[in-house]
Amino acid sequence: MSPVLKAELFQKYPKIFADSFNSSLPPSCGIDCCDGWFRLIERLCHCVQTVVDEQGEMQHVAEYVKEKFGGLRFYWYVSTDRVDALTDLAESLSCFICEACGAPGARITAGWMSTLCAAHRRRP
Repeated sequence: MSPVLKAELFQKYPKIFADSFNSSLPPSCGIDCCDGWFRLIERLCHCVQTVVDEQGEMQHVAEYVKEKFGGLRFYWYVSTDRVDALTDLAESLSCFICEACGAPGARITAGWMSTLCAAHRRRP
């Protein structure tokens, strides 16, 4: 993900990405995926923070966010059933969203599993 989009997530959800926004500390969370899933990750963070703030759940902190086998994987240091369900939904949706641009996509296996739209499948 581009540094600009990562910074936006870190700034908007500093409790989820603890220490990532503070440049004097090492990042607590790595984000290793393309820009197309930015909105999906942002929505997941919004829902999780809402659960924490409005329903009294403990603060969830992201451990790692990455692409694996053509889908989004979001790992938490500690999680609850409610947040696990939200995370599972986001991870499932990622298999239908182009990881490059965010358009509707499909999972392909051409040596490396990816989820891409028709336009990005044609590019070398």
